This record gives sequence, C-alpha cells and structure tokens, in this order.
Amino acid sequence: GNDSFISFQFFLIEEGLDVIRQIDLSDNAQAKAVYELQQLAYIVEATYLGTRDIPPLQETFEAFQTCDEVFIGYEKEGVLVGVLGYFIKDEVIDIHRLFVHPAFFGQQIAQALLQEVERHDHRKVVVMTGSQNQPAVRFYLKQGFELLKVVETSTNLSLSFFQKKPRD
Repeated sequence: GNDSFISFQFFLIEEGLDVIRQIDLSDNAQAKAVYELQQLAYIVEATYLGTRDIPPLQETFEAFQTCDEVFIGYEKEGVLVGVLGYFIKDEVIDIHRLFVHPAFFGQQIAQALLQEVERHDHRKVVVMTGSQNQPAVRFYLKQGFELLKVVETSTNLSLSFFQKKPRD
C-alpha cells in the first residue's frame, strides 16, 4: 500500500542526516566529544574482557588529544555516535581505534567508518583487538579480515591481530 512509500521517504530523510567527517583534535570541543564517547564505548569492551585495565580507559585526555592518529567521526543528526582513529604508513592503513556509542550498536556505523577509511590507496589494513571481545572479533572477520596471530599478554588477556588485503 501507500505506507511503504511514506516510510521509504522517511528513511531517505534519515539517511540524509548521517555524515562522516574528519575530526579536528586541536578543537577542544571535538576532542572532548570523541574522548567521552571512547570512555563510554570501551567500558562496554571492558565488561567483555573482564577488566578495566585496558589502554583506551587509562588514556588521559591530554595524551589522547596529542596522539598522531587521523580521526573520522560518524554523526547522526549532528551527534557523534562512532569514531575511527587510524594512520597510514607505507600504504598500510593501521586502525588504532574503532568504537560506536552503545545505544547505536548494530546499525552498520563501524562498517561505514571502515569503508570510508578503505577508500584510501592501500596494500592492506591492519587492526588488533582483545581476543575476548567476541563482537569485535566477529565484526572484523565478517568485514573480510583474516586472523594473523593471537598474542598472550601478561594479564590473562590475549590480543588478536587481523589484516585485510584489498580485492584486485
């Protein structure tokens, strides 16, 4: 009937309010928004890992603001809901952090950020995550990454290293 047409229009309007853009960490307001979102998102990861003793939760705001990553953010209606921090060296895209507001999990936001970064010329994309963070491990495998190695850390935790090569 007609309602499907109406909801489709509404969907298009909603889509139009989703924006991915680069974040300027030298702008305090932008940096604070990212930092606060990082705290929120990694507290969820900490529950998967069974410890809050993870680098993103221990990073001070000052250390965060002076890190040498490039940041892109996913905004819904002007609100920052997802962030990806990376840098590129020798055509390798190294993803240092990728997190989404817990209220927006499952909405393909991480996927959209990853696809945006993959538009850069590259030989491969590399990323690591806590092996016990099953949602993250599943996400990277689903996005076409292969598991390279698992490294045990000193604290009963292990890190999984992934890479993805572009399709020819």
